[in-house]
Amino acid sequence: MKSFKSSKYNFFFKTEEGVKLAFNGISGGFALIKKENEKIISKFIENPNSKIKNSREEKIFTQLLHGRFIVDSSIDELSLLKMRFWNARFNQRNLGITLAPTLNCNFKCVYCYEREKNANKPIRMNDKKIEVLEKFITNQIKNGVKNINVGWYGGEPLLEIGMIEKISKKIIDICNKNQIPYNANMITNGYLLTEKTFKPILHSGINFIQITLDGPPDIHNHFRPLRDGSPTFSIILENIKRFVDFTEGKVKVAIRVNVAQENYNAPFELLKILEEEGLKGKVAIYPGQIVSDNSQIVCLLDNSFSDIETNFIEALLEKGWSFELPPLPRSVYCSAYLKNSYTVDPDLNLYKCWEAIGIDKLKVGYIDNDGRIRLNEENLHWLSYDPFEFEECRKCKFLPLCMGGCVSKIMEKGPDYAKIEHGECPTLRNNLLKKLISYYKFKVERTKFEGK
Repeated sequence: MKSFKSSKYNFFFKTEEGVKLAFNGISGGFALIKKENEKIISKFIENPNSKIKNSREEKIFTQLLHGRFIVDSSIDELSLLKMRFWNARFNQRNLGITLAPTLNCNFKCVYCYEREKNANKPIRMNDKKIEVLEKFITNQIKNGVKNINVGWYGGEPLLEIGMIEKISKKIIDICNKNQIPYNANMITNGYLLTEKTFKPILHSGINFIQITLDGPPDIHNHFRPLRDGSPTFSIILENIKRFVDFTEGKVKVAIRVNVAQENYNAPFELLKILEEEGLKGKVAIYPGQIVSDNSQIVCLLDNSFSDIETNFIEALLEKGWSFELPPLPRSVYCSAYLKNSYTVDPDLNLYKCWEAIGIDKLKVGYIDNDGRIRLNEENLHWLSYDPFEFEECRKCKFLPLCMGGCVSKIMEKGPDYAKIEHGECPTLRNNLLKKLISYYKFKVERTKFEGK
């Protein structure tokens, strides 16, 4: 006879109004607990092997099994997470490359982590390097890659839109020839997002763009001026408006608001401006945490930023904006964990994270003239970092949702730190339940609106 147990990754909680909810971190199962079902659910959660008395109890028990709130006693949930993690990490079928065609930038952001470390680096990818990059893509497909995702980064990538279009055409042609799916995105400051770049962006297969606006004009212009100190807010805003109208939804646009102590209210102020400018429903917007050693910026503590995140979701909900789905289980925290994912600088040096670009000690190798990857010992440090080594992570209910957190932060501190300390917990640990409650409210309001 089968026996069962409650999942160690269950969260049971309620809204301020007393509505009871349930969430399972390993499955992403999210459920409303109806008052008439509370006692039956409690019965099976407290003792999953309780006798099922009738068809109603059988239905509820089946639903709890489906959502993985209850699992077979033989299942080791931690081992299941390990299997997901390692399978994803060494998947050879997917290739993720973040390409920086240039390290040059037209901005002088006060919190920039790239400016000084890249001062003496090659700032532009030349034609010879592009040819090598083409060989690299071809070699990867020969080695079994079945899906390619390209991210454009910098510097400021739109300084080299011609090069981006040229490289994209080569990669797209290779993918089409081999019937390989291709996907592309871009992170840009938006200043050069003009009519001259609209069509090249579409021709390059880019379907998602992230643009940064750090609040209302005075704050943004202080944080993100041109290199000569000139303001940038109004030009970027007008560019965004024209771009979303031109692309008609073909390219999703997300606006990131970098937040520090100095501009903690910026996301809320910017939201009002975007709505006034007719961008509601055309762009997404979210706050990002500034983490910088720059003395000009006072960074927020994780718990303070977590409060801003949840309060901002409430503001989106109140004003009828859409927002991201509830937190979902993941196999790895981000692509920096993956064996077949790299950031490539203009000289074809390889890194595991775009925030590592230009930091020599974090370089994991390079692409040689034949388009082959040459890796070094640093690559082993990244790929051997294992959150399951840490007791704190193994015991944590949030593990399926973060899988060890930001490996880049660990590696910047050195491999010895990774061996003796612990994972870098994301802010989700502070505000998961608040985010889930906001999402529940969003679903309720949308259901009312749709008349269901």
